[in-house]
Amino acid sequence: MRPQGSDTDLSPSGIPRPLQFVVWIWSLLATALFFAVEHLFIPFAFALVGLHPRYQKSRRRKRLDDRQRLAQKAVRGVRYRIEALGRRHDPSRALPRGDDR
Repeated sequence: MRPQGSDTDLSPSGIPRPLQFVVWIWSLLATALFFAVEHLFIPFAFALVGLHPRYQKSRRRKRLDDRQRLAQKAVRGVRYRIEALGRRHDPSRALPRGDDR
């Protein structure tokens, strides 16, 4: 579940526009990296660990699955904070709203 709030609730940042663009690009790349970690690397690492004979018991397998969910939740929280930073410094927010009719 995403944190509540909208892009319009964000206060304008006080940094220069060229630096806002750099921060925005950096946040896009960091968000993509954390997305890959959350959805690719963590499940792969826990699947490899789960192959060990120690995790053949259902109780231990359940505990490993809980640890995987906690790891993914932690990475997701970081990703959401980076996405919020990117939304705050999005260059398109500075453009005036046009009438698209």
